Amino acid sequence: EEARESQAGRETHVPATMSSPSAPPPANPSARVPSIPPPLSQGAPRITDDVRVSRSSWGPARPADSSEALPDDDLAGAADLSDGLLLLLGALVRRARADAGLLHRMADDGAQVACASGPDVTPALGLRSRLLDPVVVAAAGGHVVLGEPVAGLAGEAILGRLRLLGVDVEGAVMFPIRPRGRLLGFVELGKKERFALRDLARAEAVIAAFVARAEAAGWV
Repeated sequence: EEARESQAGRETHVPATMSSPSAPPPANPSARVPSIPPPLSQGAPRITDDVRVSRSSWGPARPADSSEALPDDDLAGAADLSDGLLLLLGALVRRARADAGLLHRMADDGAQVACASGPDVTPALGLRSRLLDPVVVAAAGGHVVLGEPVAGLAGEAILGRLRLLGVDVEGAVMFPIRPRGRLLGFVELGKKERFALRDLARAEAVIAAFVARAEAAGWV
């Protein structure tokens, strides 16, 4: 009887260092348990990091207005300075929504109208302005002249020349063109009503793009 009890004890005794084959392995304290996102029905956002985003094609965005182009786009077809000036005046008239425009080239004795935009450009083409013209003086100093709300001497000079194009303008503005800090010429723009500041800012950006292109291309 004692032998049977001793044998039964040996059969039921399991060493403390052994684990049952059906028991799960001990947990690894260093292992991370992935969190389960809440179901979409609860309104929680889903977050994933398994999609790689390439930024190699990122670049400067176009303006919000789809009809707009970057300032330098208007000058893309210019082969030389003459082409650039023609494209510049056309771009400025469009960007500023102007009704008339004159582009003056500087010479030793003053300025001369090189190209014009308006209903009748014949009376204005080749028109000369002396060095003491108030607009020429302002342009030589790098100043922008806005002929509104009350036109001064320079504003009246701009309005008088623009009206030769057959447009009764109320708004008038002059922008100097100064590549490498030297006066190449200036542009006079006119509108039947007053200019909006946004339109003037667009025109100024086009002139800056022209100056940069002229310097880079060696036109001046």
